[in-house]
Amino acid sequence: MNREATETIKRRYDRMAPMFHKMDDKSMKDLRKNLLAEVKGSVLEFGVGTGANLPYYRRDIRLTGIDFSPNMLQYAREKAKSLDFPVTLLEMDVEQLEFPLGMQAGRAGAPA
Repeated sequence: MNREATETIKRRYDRMAPMFHKMDDKSMKDLRKNLLAEVKGSVLEFGVGTGANLPYYRRDIRLTGIDFSPNMLQYAREKAKSLDFPVTLLEMDVEQLEFPLGMQAGRAGAPA
């Protein structure tokens, strides 16, 4: 996708972040619970959005979530903090992955 199209989509997600935040807490709870309960080890979640999956992950995993929408990530950070869940959340486009030098995705203690 070209940069202009990516930026257009990013702005749309930024504008819709409050709506996604409200909807995410109400949708697919059983599916999320069943799907994520058995996840172990290091996890990289693409399009973490507002953090709708965070309540359903085990607390012993090392989670890195990426999203290209800063507004979505703000909701995810607030959710992670309220859950006392140490996750790494990074603003990043899935088409252009660039992790900080020396960082391994899913490694606890990396920048939140």
